[in-house]
Amino acid sequence: MNSNVEEIRTRMKARPYEAFSVVTSDGADIPFWNPEFAYLSPDGRTLHAYQKNFAYNLIFVRNITRIQSGPSFDPGDEPRPSA
Repeated sequence: MNSNVEEIRTRMKARPYEAFSVVTSDGADIPFWNPEFAYLSPDGRTLHAYQKNFAYNLIFVRNITRIQSGPSFDPGDEPRPSA
């Protein structure tokens, strides 16, 4: 199993929950502010994220290049390429 899958599962189950973000191979930086707005598919292939501004992200886990603590932008912002 992909190590990203295990790290995502661990972060989503952590209590207290600590916000994190994932960076994808195309440079998108996607925040996960609350575990109630995220879903990892049972097979670990896709990660679904709903943002506070009602945006939706479908992420293929194999395309995640980095998982980092603390989102890099404000909760209302749209995902944007990382610097």
